[in-house]
Amino acid sequence: MKDRPSGRKPLLVTVLVFPGVRLLDVTGPIEVFTTANEFGGRYRVRTVSPDGADVVTAAGTGLRVDLAAAQVQGASDVVVIPGGPEWPSLIKDDALLDAMRGLDARGCRTASICTGAFLLAAAGLLDGRKATTHWRFADQLALHYPKVTVEADALFVRDGHIMTSAGVTSISRSPWSRSTSAPTSPAPWPRTWSCSCSGRAASPSSVSAPTPRARDRRCCAGSWTRSPRTRPPRTPLPPWRAGQV
Repeated sequence: MKDRPSGRKPLLVTVLVFPGVRLLDVTGPIEVFTTANEFGGRYRVRTVSPDGADVVTAAGTGLRVDLAAAQVQGASDVVVIPGGPEWPSLIKDDALLDAMRGLDARGCRTASICTGAFLLAAAGLLDGRKATTHWRFADQLALHYPKVTVEADALFVRDGHIMTSAGVTSISRSPWSRSTSAPTSPAPWPRTWSCSCSGRAASPSSVSAPTPRARDRRCCAGSWTRSPRTRPPRTPLPPWRAGQV
């Protein structure tokens, strides 16, 4: 582990959570930013909810919350908006949408995960912008919010200060952290989380240029799976597992 740079204020990442949030949409970004700290980054992550209460995720796991959205003072360098499987009801939650608008107004950048794009759209924050979401929900996003230009085959789209991403594994290749402030050694840590699509790694150019995704090779939580070229070689089964004894 490399020494963290001195004399630089940590960048503040605020993750908005709510009852029914997708657990991986929360823990994935948190792990990416905190892992970046191991390679020279300086990020401080906190979780907030609309009322400051702890929440239960869609997986049934409880999440501790640091403070209420209204208690956030100053600007966050990145505001993360995760998604949830019950997005049709979440987009009608006025308290959640108000909390999101407030965080976005006080933040420098706002980024959504997967169906978190629906929340941004419901709050009016994507009107007139380009956006993406998980490919399974792209048509519904375009149908519900005609003011949003949906790029269904993009891994992540940045339009102004707002970035939307596809399945949660797309965060491993998105330029969130690098767009806030590049770590001292930015190259090693993204490889810890790197995935690729059909053998093609998603580069930072994917922000504005859609990257094709293999829809028949998806994992349950993200938008694509590891390329065969990057898979480690299979370990031969022991004789008793292979039915040889």
